[in-house]
Amino acid sequence: MGIARILSQRFTQPIVRLREGVIQLGSGHLTHQVTVETDDEIGDLAHQFNQMAERLRASHEALERQIAEKAHDLAALYALTSPISQTRELQQVLDDAVVRMMEVMGVQAGVIALPGKKASRAAHC
Repeated sequence: MGIARILSQRFTQPIVRLREGVIQLGSGHLTHQVTVETDDEIGDLAHQFNQMAERLRASHEALERQIAEKAHDLAALYALTSPISQTRELQQVLDDAVVRMMEVMGVQAGVIALPGKKASRAAHC
């Protein structure tokens, strides 16, 4: 009985840990890794699980970076288009656009030049 119990635990414990890893990953803990204790099929499965978890974590981080970049782009676009909805004077729109672009881009001066028109320029002190 004792030997059967020991052998049973030897086979079931890695599976239980792998199951716990799946639960952790499913709960959003993308950095969770399963301990690989054996060189058999269960150990190989645990190793594959860890690789999958790492790829999922890296993919999630890349997606978060893309979302942040798109949010920044949308903020810049909004900053450029919001003055248009507030005024109909072209010169005022261009002046406001220059100021907004400078704020978004973090620069001290900016210019928009249209052929045959007075250039809109601004500078922050």
